[in-house]
Amino acid sequence: MIEEERYCLDIVNQIKAVRSALKSVEKNILQKHIQHCVASSFKASITEQEQKINELIGLLDKSDD
Repeated sequence: MIEEERYCLDIVNQIKAVRSALKSVEKNILQKHIQHCVASSFKASITEQEQKINELIGLLDKSDD
């Protein structure tokens, strides 16, 4: 779009659409991770539970929201 010298706001709208789609995929993957990996860790050792919790905390710390 840039090479085609498209209107700036059209480019920005495309970027927003892509970001929204990626955010949706990210949310879905995170939900599945919590439902499966994190939930199963609560049936395992305390060490594994702490590891999964710390992974989620680390991920939230990196969040750009």
